[in-house]
Amino acid sequence: MSLAQQLNVESRIDESLPSRGWGGRPNSGGKALTLVASLLAGGEFISDVAMLGSGATGRVIGHRLFSPSRCGEWLRSLTATDVAQMSDVNKDLVAVAWQAGLGPDTITNQGGPSATDPQQRLVFDIDSTVIETYGDDKQGTSKRNYQGIKGYHPLILAEASTGQVISGMLRDGNAAPGKHAASVIGDTLAKIRETVAVSQEIVLRADSGFYIKAVIQACRDNNVHYTVTIRQFPNIRELITGIAQDEYQPVTRTVDKRVDVAGIDYQIKGRPGTTPIDCRLIIRRTTTPKDTGDPQLRLFDIVEHWAFVTDLDGDPAELDHLHRQHAVIETVIRDLKYGMALNHMPSGDYNANAGWLQLNILAHNLARWTGRLISPTPVTAKTLRHRYLSCPGRITANSRKHVLHLPTNWPWKTQYLTALDRIHTLHLVD
Repeated sequence: MSLAQQLNVESRIDESLPSRGWGGRPNSGGKALTLVASLLAGGEFISDVAMLGSGATGRVIGHRLFSPSRCGEWLRSLTATDVAQMSDVNKDLVAVAWQAGLGPDTITNQGGPSATDPQQRLVFDIDSTVIETYGDDKQGTSKRNYQGIKGYHPLILAEASTGQVISGMLRDGNAAPGKHAASVIGDTLAKIRETVAVSQEIVLRADSGFYIKAVIQACRDNNVHYTVTIRQFPNIRELITGIAQDEYQPVTRTVDKRVDVAGIDYQIKGRPGTTPIDCRLIIRRTTTPKDTGDPQLRLFDIVEHWAFVTDLDGDPAELDHLHRQHAVIETVIRDLKYGMALNHMPSGDYNANAGWLQLNILAHNLARWTGRLISPTPVTAKTLRHRYLSCPGRITANSRKHVLHLPTNWPWKTQYLTALDRIHTLHLVD
């Protein structure tokens, strides 16, 4: 919360969501920060805000605390425009934090490439997740998805090396994975390139749910490279069958598995009458010998193929390694769900739940930025909470001053104090 004060989170939200004099709209920044503080402290429901009022917690947090009823009233008063404004606030905060040195290692305070590796790429991952709900009272969950599950299907765009969420959008439970992805990619990455002055190449990674021409075109329009998994449609299987053996280059050779990679030219055609997009198709072939540790005898080796499209130049094996790291987005989503409280939605109102998503993103990013002040390795919310946020203490008053006393032998004392010092010396550029 000290970092939130340095970033002027409360005033930014107040300016974006001005008071309308009805429905609990005054003090939007304070109510949003109260909910964020509850999330950071481990709260999962709006009612958990009440635990912040225990003892002298309010003095430690440093801003006015609001009751659960006021916070819930404010959350339910949000409109679609308000949610969009909150999303913009999150994007602005990402830009300010990156300029202060809390972003990827490839970004310096001036926004240029890192001196250690000026050619290193800035990689973003996009994915969706399912938030299961029960009952028929939540707006946007009336239709089940392809798995037969009722709930929401939010879209998450995150930076790969730090796990910071750049953008998020709540969608109906039966929304296709790629729905609204093109607009999120275009708006968000264009804003990042403009505000942070990113000069190195940007790469977007996605799974097969985002293999649609609109997503690829959005990347091209915003000068963003892409690697997107492709399903093995009949034409893809035909192309794979036509690749000669000598076109594959070996990647892994062990007794029980062989991995080879090949790259060929490809065109994304889209709808009839549209101009095809030239790219490359990278194929990863995994061969399991027929006599490898299986009690059931087989006549032939097991051969599996996996492919993705990309506009990046370079060695197919290196591109394959880069794309397979897209799995890190799953750890970000897990942290949002189980490190924060995105595993459920607190209201029957759609916009309230969309605002809840933005608050979880804000809390998640504050945790990740605080972790960057402590360690270059991303720190999950559970680890941060266990080591630093749940530190026991007491407050005493002396000469009209309040003093916070913390354990003298706390294992992470040095990192705790170092992070506080760095927070108060951050150089912020608005």
